[in-house]
Amino acid sequence: MNWKRRYFILVDGVNFEYYTDTSRTVLKGKYCLSACCEVKIVPRSSTSGPTEFLFSIEDKRLKTSNYLGADTEEDRIQWIEMLKENINELEQHRISRLRKTETEYDGSRIQ
Repeated sequence: MNWKRRYFILVDGVNFEYYTDTSRTVLKGKYCLSACCEVKIVPRSSTSGPTEFLFSIEDKRLKTSNYLGADTEEDRIQWIEMLKENINELEQHRISRLRKTETEYDGSRIQ
């Protein structure tokens, strides 16, 4: 893997943006979290990287994996917990929307 230092920010709990430096003047890219994402700790021996504090964001729908490294174990845990919490909220929102759609559909059939 070609590792480059990037600075990440989670916007609105959904959009994961990354920059070349802490000033956030040059947006390098975006990644949109979905309910299909899963966040995992990556064991050091699984991939070579600049840090031992690796984790991945895997999108089961798109079948992609993004590997990130934190500066410390504490940072890694905080990122993982925050990402999992946001993914869980996205899933709950998706389920709520599906239930609402089902209710509206059932109601329209009754009339």
